[in-house]
Amino acid sequence: MSASLLYSISFLLFSPVLSANFTGSILQAFAAPGSQYRPKFRYWLPDASIPSDLLRRDIASVSSVGAGGFEFLPFYLYGDVVGAATPPNDWSTYGFGTPAFRDLFQVALEAAKDNGILFDFAVGASQGQGVPSTPATLGLAMELRYGHDTIVGGEAFNGEIPKAADFWYLSGFMGDLEPFGEDKLVAVLAGEIRSRDLVNITIAAGAYSEFPILETVLQESTVIDLTSEVVNGFLRWTPPENGSSYALIAFYERYTNQRSCIGGVNPTDFVGNGSWTVDHFSAAGSRRITDFLDQHLIYDEVKDLLGDVGEYSWEDSMEQQAALFWTSGFLQKFEAARGYSAIPYLPLFFNVSNQWGQELPAYNETWVYGQYDQDGKSVHLGDYQTTLNEGYQEYLQHFNEWASSIGIKHSCQPGYNLPLNMLADVPITDVPELESLGFNDDIDLYRQFVGPAHLEQRNIISSDVGAVKSGSYFQTVPALLNLFKNSFAAGVNMMVIHGFSYKGEYPGTTWPGYTAFYYIYTEQWNEKQPAWRHLKDSLDYTARCQMILQTGIPRVDLALYLFQDPWLAKDAYLSDNLNALGYTYEYLTSDNLLSPVAYVESGILAPDGPAYKALIFSNQTQISSHAAEKLHSFASKGLPILFIGSLPTNGIGTDGNSSFIFKSLTSLLSTYFQVQILNDSSLLPAYLQTLMLNPRISSRKAVPGVYTQWRLVTSADLNMVFILNRGPDQLVTFDFEGFGGSTPYVLDAWTGNITSLITYNVTNTCISATLDLKANQTAIIAFHNSSDQPTHVIATTGDISRFSVNEGTGIIALASGPGIVSLSNGQTVAIDVQPIPSINIGNWSLVLLSYHPSVNTSSTANDVSTIEVGTLDILKPWTEIPGLQHISGVGIYTSSFNFSYSPSEVAAVISFGSVSNTIRAWVNDQLLPPIDLADSRADMTQYLVHGLNTIRVEVSSTLFNAVKARMNTSTTAYVPLTQTNAAFYEDIDYVPFGLLEPVKVSMMTRVQLPS
Repeated sequence: MSASLLYSISFLLFSPVLSANFTGSILQAFAAPGSQYRPKFRYWLPDASIPSDLLRRDIASVSSVGAGGFEFLPFYLYGDVVGAATPPNDWSTYGFGTPAFRDLFQVALEAAKDNGILFDFAVGASQGQGVPSTPATLGLAMELRYGHDTIVGGEAFNGEIPKAADFWYLSGFMGDLEPFGEDKLVAVLAGEIRSRDLVNITIAAGAYSEFPILETVLQESTVIDLTSEVVNGFLRWTPPENGSSYALIAFYERYTNQRSCIGGVNPTDFVGNGSWTVDHFSAAGSRRITDFLDQHLIYDEVKDLLGDVGEYSWEDSMEQQAALFWTSGFLQKFEAARGYSAIPYLPLFFNVSNQWGQELPAYNETWVYGQYDQDGKSVHLGDYQTTLNEGYQEYLQHFNEWASSIGIKHSCQPGYNLPLNMLADVPITDVPELESLGFNDDIDLYRQFVGPAHLEQRNIISSDVGAVKSGSYFQTVPALLNLFKNSFAAGVNMMVIHGFSYKGEYPGTTWPGYTAFYYIYTEQWNEKQPAWRHLKDSLDYTARCQMILQTGIPRVDLALYLFQDPWLAKDAYLSDNLNALGYTYEYLTSDNLLSPVAYVESGILAPDGPAYKALIFSNQTQISSHAAEKLHSFASKGLPILFIGSLPTNGIGTDGNSSFIFKSLTSLLSTYFQVQILNDSSLLPAYLQTLMLNPRISSRKAVPGVYTQWRLVTSADLNMVFILNRGPDQLVTFDFEGFGGSTPYVLDAWTGNITSLITYNVTNTCISATLDLKANQTAIIAFHNSSDQPTHVIATTGDISRFSVNEGTGIIALASGPGIVSLSNGQTVAIDVQPIPSINIGNWSLVLLSYHPSVNTSSTANDVSTIEVGTLDILKPWTEIPGLQHISGVGIYTSSFNFSYSPSEVAAVISFGSVSNTIRAWVNDQLLPPIDLADSRADMTQYLVHGLNTIRVEVSSTLFNAVKARMNTSTTAYVPLTQTNAAFYEDIDYVPFGLLEPVKVSMMTRVQLPS
């Protein structure tokens, strides 16, 4: 997004010519966005033992690189310890909720206020899943378990009913379920076994692999509730004598006893005993958290500070386990909402789809009643999931209300990992958040999350961004920015960087310091990272992008329907044919369509929001009966509705039957011309065009990997378009529909400059412009409704593709050879100049600042040594320079060159080649503007002098090479790197860093065009 976007984006050298109305608009703060627009860091607090002055120092460091705030996360080694019997410190004294923690919480708030940044906080230790509590207390997490026996028909059963069996659960990154407490009998069922076979089911573990499981089919008409016959745990019952066997199944509810964070060694009260995961399917669970916070943390001084700098309370993605997720009073809630008792159908609920992440079935067993009813599962299983989801929404709503009561908002990662309807849950929370890791950094998955948020005008959509399961200290800044850009392309507009690690000393920890996730996940950002000295350039860029994407209303071309309960991280629209032509789209589900804001006016769905031009069902099988009915309202007001493949004739749970939904949808098809069925998705783009439904931003031909986001600001007569090129370097011609009477501007998110777009064409309704976009490069174009239409370039031939603007004289062509310029005022200008040879800068002198441990190797302190490498004949990575193969740090390159032209006559652009991490450059000791890491060219004209010029370039590495060289002695909290992630550090070669390619200065002749 730098000024070096060529061809049609002006290469700007001097003061731009801007409309006074435009410069006085809401974009006047674009150069220096406020804290609310700036990215944040997740701050990993090891525990409450750390010195308060070091905490203040860390928070000041966050502010120094341009972050707008931080998320205060009491990490506690992700809630547990590895390879040690006890925590490194006494968490009875330094645990979550203790007086020591409360004091640091206030210190963090004070430091945020002192540094002018915002403060978010996790509502509990680690992921915020729970708080200290007395076990077996209402509001803690519950589950349903079962045990079963087989009885031969006709043989009397007289004995103790089956006990609840242990089940298979994921051990490791989620806390184990501790085996204590009461099993409370819920129901006893019996039913005739029709068959019992080993079958294959699809599970999420192993990338949706096949898994063998025992499937027991019961004859539904024989299922009997024997609960009332049980006395003190014993039952007398004789099944019919019919030659069949019968299953006797006893169901018990209990607390899961899953810790979200372990406690201290010898706790003297429940606070020191650690935190327990709460019930996420009722308001009782969120109330258990907020009651604890009110009593132990949010006292008057803290509440006042939250009023000054607090922004969000926050909870991470849900990582909890159960044989079957449950809540107190579930059966009563189910019957009240669904109109029938769940008891006869309890066996059906023990399905792999109801396990965390659909990884593995709880008992390696599943139960079926006769034929499947709906999309491969029972309608009653769908009703269970709907009821569970209703309880989860109550859980979220209480957090919203509580946060509002203390002057902040609530943010969380809603509705995924568990058997919930994510698309229905996203708009319930104040500030919904997704994550780059759990969403596979996949734009289609991001769109599934963003659609419901856009519909309900949740203006801030955040991302827990940057976690990659590779190895700590490996992530580069360009790689992090690419994660940002992919999120931006889907409409996510607040980056919360994963994460910032505490920099000070910690028991059992060596350099480079406390490493969250034991060296497995990226990244550990702080001053010990060589890139930290340059990071503000990238975070300022990010802040400007976020400011644009948080301003105004998103406009999206198409809504795609999607029903998944539970949600799976799988692409829903498998073709690139819409995106390649410029169509933007996102996803909605049945619940979203029933929202009051989902209405149609003049053929547009949600006209006050995304303003979708059509609703598309791509190979969908399920829709609620109420949503199917509402489609009639949509179609009657002109909304095109297209079905790809077949109609979604299955209901959701017992809500509606297939024949009713089929009749409703076929009635749509027969009544409205704009409601159609298409055989497959390849026909969709052409059919949309027959309906005159063109994308708001289109490309002249199918273009791979280009994504756009459009924001409308009605109060300022302003439209803004964010563009990302995920494809190769390419020229792309865009048609911006509806902007014919507007004046276009280029917003450079790297420098903060706003300049006139110089080369474009105008029709009555459209502006067309061609952009030269490098791979992973972004651009922002703004259109201001104005009668002031400046003279601009409409075409060029020859070697003229760049222009600048001089406030006094108008457009200046930058020519690298002869050519012709055509202007919008009808003038044609022939330019006859000769090419100017470029300058290859050589004889670089290199000084390397090496980052490494101090002499005291048991300390986490960082030391920096200076290595005088000398003059390099050719540029090469440090890994190819003897003695530097294992070095991490900052390379300082210096050289000089002669410039024999007048800067007023010749423009000079320097190119640094590919950038491996970060870069800054000085010409004659003057710092160049921030350099776009996707296109490392910079205008240096105004810094040049006639004669000898000096240049200094700083480039950084990651810390990976230095950590890899010391992997055998690296530890965090007494846990060695070699125990947790040795394979990665051994298998990956030392990474090449430095100035990697020849540095060249290209020159162009400046030619004044007539005004």
